[in-house]
Amino acid sequence: METLAQVDPDFQLDPTAQLFKALAEPARLRILNLLVHGGELCNCQVEAVTGYRNPKISRHFQFLKYAGLIQYRREGTWIFYSLRTPEDDRQRAVQALLPDLAKWHPICVEDLERWRVIAQQPLNEICPR
Repeated sequence: METLAQVDPDFQLDPTAQLFKALAEPARLRILNLLVHGGELCNCQVEAVTGYRNPKISRHFQFLKYAGLIQYRREGTWIFYSLRTPEDDRQRAVQALLPDLAKWHPICVEDLERWRVIAQQPLNEICPR
């Protein structure tokens, strides 16, 4: 698997540029909004809320992971993503803003409404692997 730096050479920029580049994509903001309000989620749950297909979601998760904003863990065939504990002032500042995404982006409000419904479903119904 190629790294994000191979896919996007500009990602080798300093950490501040990496962080802002990670935040420059609406899909990644939607994912961060779900993680800040929903906690730990798998790709299938994000797919069910946003309608994005797995390859697109996986690429965005990878981007966010390399920017230091999220972490993941494996459980069987599932991969669960969550916000990472901030390691520096830049990451702390960004994570402090994340709860307000729904105030600034109407689609984030709609995502949270969909998430409330989906969160009630057992994971194996959302992700029958």
